Amino acid sequence: MLLLHSSRSRMVPAFLLFVISLSTGVPAQHSRQESQNASQRELSSREVFQKVSKALVLIVTQDKEGQPIAQASGFFFKDGLVATNLHVFKRASQGYIKLLNSETTYNIEAITGINRRHDLCVFRVNGAPAVPLSIHTIKSSVGDDVYAAGNPKGLEGTFSKGIISSIRSEQGLIQIDAAISSGSSGGPVVNSRAEVIGVAVSSLVNGQNLNFAVPAAYLQATLQNWNASIDVAGALSLTDRDQGKLQGPVRRVITSHTAYMYNQQTDKYEEANLNIQTRQFIKGPPELLKSISYNYEGNQIEQVNYKDSVFRKIEKEYDEEGFISRGTITDNAGKQTVTEFTKRESINLKFSNRNYSTTSKLEYKDASGNIHTGISTTYDRDGNEIEYIHHVKGERITRRFDSDGNEIEESVYKNDKLEESYRYTYEFDKFGNWTKQICTSYNPKFSDLGYTPFEAMYREITYHNFDEFFAKDKFQPPVRKPVAMQENVNTQGYIESINGVGIEMVRVPAGKFLMGSSDEALNKHPQHEVTISRSFYIGKYEVTQAQWKAVARLPKVKIDLNADPSYFKGNNLPVEQVSWDEAVEFCERLSKATGKTFRLPTEAEWEYACRAGTSGMYAGNLDEPDFKTHPVGQKKPNSFGLYDMHGNVWEWCADWGGDYSSEAQTDPTGPSTGSYRVLHGGLGFNNYTVPILVGCADCEWLRPSERSSLLGFRLVRTYN
Repeated sequence: MLLLHSSRSRMVPAFLLFVISLSTGVPAQHSRQESQNASQRELSSREVFQKVSKALVLIVTQDKEGQPIAQASGFFFKDGLVATNLHVFKRASQGYIKLLNSETTYNIEAITGINRRHDLCVFRVNGAPAVPLSIHTIKSSVGDDVYAAGNPKGLEGTFSKGIISSIRSEQGLIQIDAAISSGSSGGPVVNSRAEVIGVAVSSLVNGQNLNFAVPAAYLQATLQNWNASIDVAGALSLTDRDQGKLQGPVRRVITSHTAYMYNQQTDKYEEANLNIQTRQFIKGPPELLKSISYNYEGNQIEQVNYKDSVFRKIEKEYDEEGFISRGTITDNAGKQTVTEFTKRESINLKFSNRNYSTTSKLEYKDASGNIHTGISTTYDRDGNEIEYIHHVKGERITRRFDSDGNEIEESVYKNDKLEESYRYTYEFDKFGNWTKQICTSYNPKFSDLGYTPFEAMYREITYHNFDEFFAKDKFQPPVRKPVAMQENVNTQGYIESINGVGIEMVRVPAGKFLMGSSDEALNKHPQHEVTISRSFYIGKYEVTQAQWKAVARLPKVKIDLNADPSYFKGNNLPVEQVSWDEAVEFCERLSKATGKTFRLPTEAEWEYACRAGTSGMYAGNLDEPDFKTHPVGQKKPNSFGLYDMHGNVWEWCADWGGDYSSEAQTDPTGPSTGSYRVLHGGLGFNNYTVPILVGCADCEWLRPSERSSLLGFRLVRTYN
């Protein structure tokens, strides 16, 4: 499996990228040398390892700037030639290898062969003192002993023994029960004579004994006289499904769209469709936009457009090596245009769409013949378009993405002045693909409205049924990777809508952290380990005055609420001048209206969410504080995507104030009784005049009935 170095990545089974829908069996190749190999004596496990270790290599791929992307395995099978999986090179521009037990690195000189359908790649390395392994292409049998070797991160030189458990000739795979760990993808699978019978690919599902090898005969067929750069492999390794940021064996994605309109009678934003002719909103189901279908290898085979397009359908066909061979375009009048592709044309087409770690420019000549840049587009290392500049019009668009490539924010500037901004939140299916995207918009001309609902996109996603090919194997979808606390992630979230006002919630994963401070002057010691055993949702921003007004209109639960209590006025400013009791009333009204459990965060939840995997006084490098409250979302967020955890208003927590215990705790809720409630975040003042940010562990206690113009709160929703 490809092991990504990026702390924000997800490991996706490489098996999903290539192994299904193969129509030909394993090519048979016999030679006198192979007959001699077959008669060689069987070796002991130690002897097999000694031979394999002289050919095994650690592969590190890098981007244009030389930053590592992935670590994987490979092996020499001819002088100067290394075999591995093609997916190892995803988005790579350069790379190097190391032999086992050696720190000497050797640059990858050129790509010499690629088979996209079977996920194989051969490349050239000069000067490495390796001893190549021989290739065995005679048909293997179920029950034969096999060995798998690889280089999982931190466990380089891993070697495991097993047997061939199944020959899946229709799919072009050998199933083995020898363990294949993360980072071992591309390593050799050998027989008891240390001859390569296949190239390892990751298990179908982590934790299940479904490991495979691509037969060595396909490797022999991949020996082509290419002399390509690593950029070519980096482009060809990406499937259409990869470029669509889709996870799992996606078969079809049907996309539809709806807009939001404000209904003055109900005082709510409601979904509706815009009639282009009348420019009026009409209630109805979302409008279909397009449908895209993929084959098992992840290549797009059909796209059907339902609205506002010059063509109706695109169909694609692929050759036995996974390269596009024919394309058919059908326009809205039913006329078809067929294009045949040579392999070189297919490669050039794929390479031309290689948009990662690059800036593309569209240039023009003026009347004097001088060349200028008209439009420039910048992509990050994952292929996300992060900046678009129209230099002539003075327009600039910037975009931010989460770790899965989902867009989370877009800002539009005219002559460097913000004109509008959009934020996106998502709902996901069990594979981690979004099924609903909600867009909210912000216009500086109407800043008091904050971000309001704008449009929604829906995706109906169906998946290939692997049981059609593996009748005995039960495919289970990959579980979204648990978030390690040191990772910089953008977690899932959603928007809770109440009376036409949205409340953005971010899902915070379960985990452990050190709560409190070792600084005795802070009176938040002793520092102790705390486990947050369950995920929870927390407000992306402090509760705003617009949100307060929307909930204050709801029926009373226990006490009355002032609809406009704040000293500093503004819909997008945090609400303040609210007591702990009033904050609890807010939560209870919202809970009753939505049927969900909203509450104040416990002190442990608040500090855990604030730290977001950090351990210092502050959760990252944050902006300077103000003397008064400011609109939410304008400062820098922490690694969980939460704003104003330092600065702006102090925030009520659920706990009574009390001393810490030195013992490790799970989901602590503080003392059972008390006279004061806990506050976190907010501002302090140095010498009573200079505002300073309050650290993660800093807190204050106040009576539940007290109020302040710098005292508000943030919502938590129990995750069910």
